[in-house]
Amino acid sequence: MNAPARAAALGALALCLSGCAFLSGQPSSHSGTDTLPAARPSVLIVITNPDSPAALRTTASLIASTARTGERVIILGEGGATLAASTAPPPPSVQAPAPPAPLGQQPTSFQRARYATALRQYKAAVQTAEATLRHLQQAELTAWALRVVASTPGT
Repeated sequence: MNAPARAAALGALALCLSGCAFLSGQPSSHSGTDTLPAARPSVLIVITNPDSPAALRTTASLIASTARTGERVIILGEGGATLAASTAPPPPSVQAPAPPAPLGQQPTSFQRARYATALRQYKAAVQTAEATLRHLQQAELTAWALRVVASTPGT
């Protein structure tokens, strides 16, 4: 086998092994994960009265309503003693669908219609995945905030 033919064969083999849909014309079966963007680093310092159930409920509500992924929370007592410190969980991720393969050169009306249907389904699946991510993230942040406040002495 001459050098150009060997290079072409190796290139084709590499494309096949990498899961690329270039040769088959079909989309790769591999789908990635979808994640919400991470928040910029931040710190929230709360000073509260650990002996007051009302103050602790307010603290929990404050942390839960303002929590961001990766945020560092420090809860201090009235005298400045650290009662609790924690970092919020990172953003969750879910499986994301693979987008439909692009249309080839000069597609037929049938291919265009199939592609349009596949694209609508893909966009709907991405919207559903993003809504699921937002719901999961809020649930995780709320649970984390409640655990942080519950870990303070006197609760």
